[in-house]
Amino acid sequence: LTALGMVIHKWTGMERIAVNLEGHGRESIHSDFDITRTVGWFTSQYPVVLTMEAASDISHQIKSIKEGLRKTPNKGIGFGLLKYLSENQEKSTFTLNPEISFNYLGQFDQDLENTAMQPSSYSSGGSESKQHVRSYVLDINGMISGGKLSLDINYSKKQYRRETIEQLAKGLQAGLQEVIEHCVTKGQSELTPSDIIFKGMTIETLDCIVQETKHIGEIENVYPLTPMQKGMLFHSLMNPQSEAYFEQTTFDVEGSMNIEAFVRSLEQLIQRHAIFRTNFLNVGNDEPLQIVYRNRKVDFHYEDLHEMEESSREEWMKKYTTEDKERGFNLAEDALMRMTILRIEAQMYRVIWSFHHILMDGWCIPLVTKEIFETYYAIQEQREPKLSVVT
Repeated sequence: LTALGMVIHKWTGMERIAVNLEGHGRESIHSDFDITRTVGWFTSQYPVVLTMEAASDISHQIKSIKEGLRKTPNKGIGFGLLKYLSENQEKSTFTLNPEISFNYLGQFDQDLENTAMQPSSYSSGGSESKQHVRSYVLDINGMISGGKLSLDINYSKKQYRRETIEQLAKGLQAGLQEVIEHCVTKGQSELTPSDIIFKGMTIETLDCIVQETKHIGEIENVYPLTPMQKGMLFHSLMNPQSEAYFEQTTFDVEGSMNIEAFVRSLEQLIQRHAIFRTNFLNVGNDEPLQIVYRNRKVDFHYEDLHEMEESSREEWMKKYTTEDKERGFNLAEDALMRMTILRIEAQMYRVIWSFHHILMDGWCIPLVTKEIFETYYAIQEQREPKLSVVT
C-alpha cells in the first residue's frame, strides 16, 4: 500500500489517496462464532485514506499507513453494516467512493504444498461482464505464488491508454523495491504506536524516545505507570539523593558456588520478567513512561575476600554496602536491580541484592529468590527449571 501511495502521489500530486480495501471478512469478532468451516462469501470492503505527505520520508510513510490500518476496527468488517443497515448512510463517512480498489489475496505457496491441485497457467477470463459498469477506475489484485508477488491491474481502455498503465505498473514495481530495500537495510525492527501497550502516542514521539534511548538498547514495549509508581518516580526525581525507595537485602550462601551458572540464572530471570528490563522516563511535560527493553545486561559484581583478615573484610563490606546505597539508581538509564557476590570464606558467600522499590515490593523477594536458585540448580544439573508461567 505504501508503494501504491507513492506512485499515485508521484502521478497525481495528491497527498491523500482514497483506496477501497478488500478483506476475507472472517474475523473473530465473537468467541461464540466459528465460521472457519462455513461456506460463503464473507468478503468485507472498506475505504482507507493513504496519507502521502511530500515532506515525509519513506520510513514515516510506511509507519503512517501501518497505523492507519491498525486503527481500522476488526479489519473493516463493520463498515458495510454501518453503511447499508443503519441510518448513517448519508453521512460523509459513508459517501466516500474510492476510485482505486486494492485486494491482497494472500500467500498461496503453503496452501498448495500438500495438495494435488495446482494453479493453471491459463487465464480464467474476466470475473465480470464487459457490459457491467466498473466499480473502480483501477482494480488491483495481488497474491504471492511461487515465491513471487504478482499484481494485476484492471482498467478500462476507454479511460487510460495501455502506455499509461504500463508506466503506473513500472512505478509501482519501483516503489515496492524501494520499500523492500529500506526495510532490509534496517538493523532492527522499528516500533509504531500500535505495537506498544501505551495508548495515544504519536509516531513522532515514539521515534524521539527510540532515538533518546538507543544507547541503552532496543525497545520492546512502553507502558503507563501505576499510580503508586508515579508517586515513587515523583519523589525520586524531586530528591535524587534520597534512599527512601532504595532496597538492599543481604544473605549468606553456604557451600561452593558456581558464579558463572549464577550469572546465567540472573540473565534468564531478567529475560523472563519485563520489569527487570524496565526504565522510567519523562518525555517533556507528558505522562511518565515505563520503557521495556528487549535485552538488558545483568549488573553483577564478584569479589573474592576470603583470604582477607576478618576485621579488614568486615570493614571492606561495610564500605561497599554504603557506597552501593550512595550510588543509588538513575531511573532513566540504570539497570534497576543489581547483585554482588562476595566470597567471605572458603565455603561461604555473601549476596548483596539492591533494587529500586518502583520495580517490586518485599512480597516479591522470596518469589524471585526461589526462581533464581531453581534456575541456578537446573543449569548445574543440566535440566529445565521448574518455573511458574509468567502472567
